[in-house]
Amino acid sequence: MLLQDTLFGKSPVGREARMISIETQNGLTIVLTNCGGIITSIKMPD
Repeated sequence: MLLQDTLFGKSPVGREARMISIETQNGLTIVLTNCGGIITSIKMPD
């Protein structure tokens, strides 16, 4: 499993907004934010 954490931006009060990407060995990738755990992307092979 591969985890990636990247800076996405900052909130008006200066809090960092981050995107966390989780990729499995089977090719499933899920991307979510650290602001409420919002899932922004789900990709899976056919």
